[in-house]
Amino acid sequence: MVLKKLYVVLKATKHCTLRCDYCYESKTDQHTMPLQRLLKCLDEITGMAEDSTIILHGGEPMILGVRYWKAFLEYGEKIQRQGRKISYTIQSNGMHALDDWIELLRNYSVSIGFSLDGPAQVHNLHRLDRNGRGSFNKVVRHLDILETAGMEKNCLCVITKESVDQVNALYDFFRTQNIKQIDFLPCMTSNVRKNGQTYLTLSPDEYAEFLIYYHQLWKSDNQPYHVRSFSDYTETLNGNDAESCHFIYPKICGREVISIDTNGDVYPCDSFAGIKAFCLGNVFDDGLQQIFSSTKQHDFYERTNAIPKECEQCTWLQYCYGGCLYHRWFGSGMLTAKSFYCKTYKRFFKHLFTN
Repeated sequence: MVLKKLYVVLKATKHCTLRCDYCYESKTDQHTMPLQRLLKCLDEITGMAEDSTIILHGGEPMILGVRYWKAFLEYGEKIQRQGRKISYTIQSNGMHALDDWIELLRNYSVSIGFSLDGPAQVHNLHRLDRNGRGSFNKVVRHLDILETAGMEKNCLCVITKESVDQVNALYDFFRTQNIKQIDFLPCMTSNVRKNGQTYLTLSPDEYAEFLIYYHQLWKSDNQPYHVRSFSDYTETLNGNDAESCHFIYPKICGREVISIDTNGDVYPCDSFAGIKAFCLGNVFDDGLQQIFSSTKQHDFYERTNAIPKECEQCTWLQYCYGGCLYHRWFGSGMLTAKSFYCKTYKRFFKHLFTN
């Protein structure tokens, strides 16, 4: 079996320079994948697909240093000369000096995205270093270095409860950053509890309010940068595939999208990483060919493409097809339930449909 396209979130390390309170990763697991095992992953990925997009993730991938990643990218270049296509993205917390990285990123056409939750008063509430200090100043300084070097500025922004109350401040801030693309993710965590509740998790109404208001500002400002969170919705309304996997049907999670953890465990996507019930196998013990042809993978694919009963008569079913699988599981512990953010989908689709 050889796929046309495969998207892989590849985790090389659990180490991180930050201690974000909403992070789903373990604060004690510091495992790092040895380089030879990382190269083995690349063999498996490119043996599975003609065209691979690899998102280098963590932990914090840049903590492993330029030499580690240069060896990986050089190995990938040899594979590409044999006819396989590979593209790379690094998702970073933005805390690492870029002096030695710019040349590497350019030479191997690696795009980079920084995690930035907005202006200092929002970002520094949750994205703290090991000493409890805010990381905003360093991240923004390194973004400026990227811009000076002529590289695109791409950001991943986690929407928190504080973001909903400061939409104008967030919009004004990102407007001044000259970014190329931004992607919004709702804060979802079961790690932090207060009185038995996951109080950091963004509610469906809060998420909808943020998206609608931010979209109004963005649209009235002549759409100054690309927002993938918006294009996912608009593309589906126009009968096209979304950029990300959330609304694509048949679902591609675990089939065209996988995540490989630091120990080699393979999951349907990064959101499920570490949840043993969703482990499809191990890339080192089983190999991707065996994993993709396994009964477990087939059974998972069948379950994920079954439309939740609550969705069957929904007006918006033809656009979202039940939405993100992790969002289904998060609120109920079942893939057969409607999405935790079902109400958000409905409110935002209606907003786009009438505006």
